[in-house]
Amino acid sequence: MVNELRKSALEIRAQKMKERHTPAFSLLSNQITGNPSHNQADNRAENIKDLYAKMRDDEKEAFKTLIAERRVFLQSLLDSGNVTGGDWTTCKTNLKDLNSIVKAIGLDEPES
Repeated sequence: MVNELRKSALEIRAQKMKERHTPAFSLLSNQITGNPSHNQADNRAENIKDLYAKMRDDEKEAFKTLIAERRVFLQSLLDSGNVTGGDWTTCKTNLKDLNSIVKAIGLDEPES
């Protein structure tokens, strides 16, 4: 019984470790969400490509979804007309940064 519980606990632990995001995913997701992390990715295209290549397939799909959601959100803010001044500039800059990440990774052609 004890051995079964130990085996079960080890299996659960192994599964949780498997489900954890890689450091590459964490760095790039912090980069596009604006998380003020001290571990932000260097914004050069070759470094972004390298980090993206290190992600697992499920993380790549999650990252694509995150980028798509973020782009739609920022563009809808800009289109709403409710963002002005410095906030408008920040949204526009963030959208431009997102588009450069998309281009660096080669996901698709960014919308202008």
